[in-house]
Amino acid sequence: MIPRYSRPAMVNIWEPESRFQIWFEIEAHATDALAELGVVPREAAAAIWEKGRFEVERIDAIVGRLVLAARAARPDMTIAIVSDHGFAATTTEVNLYRTFIDAGLITIGTNGKIAAWDAVPWNSGGSIAIVL
Repeated sequence: MIPRYSRPAMVNIWEPESRFQIWFEIEAHATDALAELGVVPREAAAAIWEKGRFEVERIDAIVGRLVLAARAARPDMTIAIVSDHGFAATTTEVNLYRTFIDAGLITIGTNGKIAAWDAVPWNSGGSIAIVL
């Protein structure tokens, strides 16, 4: 965040500890709703509130190990670590198809359509999943 444009309350929301706490609470509330519908046991939903926790340092360490493993497997790999848009309105999406085609992960047939793929981006409302 750019300090001169940011209010303290807004900066606090984006601090890792706050952000992960908010995400935890969203998931816990969603599990409560699933318990109300009978999709998950009520005990499981209660256990999330009781035992659920996170450690920012541990999350950073896990991401670091994943990055090291990816680089060991493919030293030329480009790694982007991102999250979704947080349910905010999106006006722009990143289209990764050209990048995947250039990398040889997607093959375009003579008809201009995808003929084969090893990995393909799946755009959805500001988020992208990579399908392998």
